[in-house]
Amino acid sequence: MKKSLSQLESQVYAFNVLHKVGDKVTVILDDGTKKECTVSSAATILGGHSAVVWLDEISGCYSLDRVVFN
Repeated sequence: MKKSLSQLESQVYAFNVLHKVGDKVTVILDDGTKKECTVSSAATILGGHSAVVWLDEISGCYSLDRVVFN
């Protein structure tokens, strides 16, 4: 289900309140495995359609829908 801009903004805000650069989070990878990663930037909205965060251990950004808060 596509999220509205308001829903994406809320998701990004909630993540950024709880997690700062340098914090550890767990990401669910495409194959279902979990990987602990370090937040390397504040979460943001990518292209007006996805809430994402950049992580040190993963190239590119990852959807906040796949991040498990530690």
